[in-house]
Amino acid sequence: MKYNMGKIMISDRYTLILSAAVMLVATLTFITYISIHNLKKENKRLMGQHKEMHVLKQSLVQIKDMVESKEKKIGLTKSSGAVFTLGHILKALQLKAKVIKPLDKKRVKEFTE
Repeated sequence: MKYNMGKIMISDRYTLILSAAVMLVATLTFITYISIHNLKKENKRLMGQHKEMHVLKQSLVQIKDMVESKEKKIGLTKSSGAVFTLGHILKALQLKAKVIKPLDKKRVKEFTE
């Protein structure tokens, strides 16, 4: 009887198509479940990276603000070259240098140093 039932299932076209469709749906459901699970893990990882980058951005903005305030305090916001800047820094530290000059002159766009 079992043998006849197997023959009937294989020979019956409607049952064969129905069982193939069920197997296909089950396979696609399993693949979709695995894909969704992997995407959720990736999303959690990326959210962690996003939070870390946001914290780093905030600290970078704080450092930038501190540097800008120090530059304004010393008067380096519109310095024209390295020698000029070094002179201002030494002046702010109340140090004196006998001679500050560049080793050679460089021309960068419209500035000469």
